[in-house]
Amino acid sequence: MSTSSSRYSAKIVKVGNSRGFRVESAFFRSHPEFSNDVTATVVGPGAVLISAKPVGRRSKKDEPNDPVVGAFLSFLEREMAVRPELIAPLDKKLIDEIGNLVKGVERP
Repeated sequence: MSTSSSRYSAKIVKVGNSRGFRVESAFFRSHPEFSNDVTATVVGPGAVLISAKPVGRRSKKDEPNDPVVGAFLSFLEREMAVRPELIAPLDKKLIDEIGNLVKGVERP
């Protein structure tokens, strides 16, 4: 698996009576987890998140599967592996600062 964010070219192509994405082969060589089914989630105007469906692993029905949160957590995992020196402990001062930022905000 690649450890940094990468961009790959893709084109919209006709596939039978449907349309699909044709992605350069380097993407599939670098990310073999995309060799089976995928899910496309529109995350904003002009932006889509393509997620590989896990093979041989099912998520619990009561466990939400948010692809945006999953992508963010994957990003954090990569960054932590590449730049471990940037990881800092959560101390009382930072907790207090966060508390001040959210003071008065009501939970739904």
